[in-house]
Amino acid sequence: MMDMVHIDLLLEILRRLPPRSLAVSRCACTAWRAAIDHHRLLRADLLPLSVDAAVYDERSSEEPARLFGRPSTARHITSNLEYLADDRLDVRGVQDHCNGLFLTHGWMDEFRVKVVNIATRQWAPLPLLPCACSWPPAMCGRCRNNRYLVYDPTISPHYKVLYIPRILADTTCAEWPPTPYVMYVFSSRTDHWKETSFVREGAAAGTADDVNSCSYDPDEHMHYAAYWQGSLYVPSPRIKDDFLLRINLSSDKYQLIKLPKGRVESHFRLGKSKKGVYCVMNTNVRCTFRVWFLHESCGLTD
Repeated sequence: MMDMVHIDLLLEILRRLPPRSLAVSRCACTAWRAAIDHHRLLRADLLPLSVDAAVYDERSSEEPARLFGRPSTARHITSNLEYLADDRLDVRGVQDHCNGLFLTHGWMDEFRVKVVNIATRQWAPLPLLPCACSWPPAMCGRCRNNRYLVYDPTISPHYKVLYIPRILADTTCAEWPPTPYVMYVFSSRTDHWKETSFVREGAAAGTADDVNSCSYDPDEHMHYAAYWQGSLYVPSPRIKDDFLLRINLSSDKYQLIKLPKGRVESHFRLGKSKKGVYCVMNTNVRCTFRVWFLHESCGLTD
């Protein structure tokens, strides 16, 4: 047990730490955890001290994302989004989610995008993309789906949305992915989109022709991104192999990481844990999966 003098000294030191370091210090020992929790040093609105629910989103379904949580949690946290100002029927579903924030778009207008905090029921609309065209979303493959949330409440209450343009159907011979790769980044701090050029580190995966020649939708798997320690991991369009784009938002650079091989019909999903980014893929055996963890030190998967 620590005496009051030592507790006061500890609290004075802990109050000077940034949120991420404070969260790590909370795991040091029981006494530190009790001191941080009792004095509410971590902002509850930014970093809840417990997990209320897990998100399950099935892209092939038009139903809203599902939450798995305790019955007491389900009463005040819902994924139906019925509290949005617009008609609920105008909300198609969850396009992306990151650390408790949802990115939604409209049923009739996929350009109507909102960022929603399902725990606090607060939401904010995104301004239109500066590069958005006037075609209906069903006809335009360039302005659809490829928006990703970036949010770390241990660092900042602000979030970003990254828009990665699809490859144009009439583009030929160019290497894929291009360098520089022009993307658009929205910041809740500035409330506007910014055109940003990301430079590729390393070799290309193929050409634009390789992507356009796919017999199936090459962007089918460009969902389920993972955000980890300042970088966004996004599946690239399928060519001969599957790759990840590792996009560093602070250096404006990106690199390709080759994913493990699966069978032709394999579907993979990205996620993260305390160990980092991982990839889950179904196997040839029904209801069985394989999991690979990404080793950042060497850029390989095991």
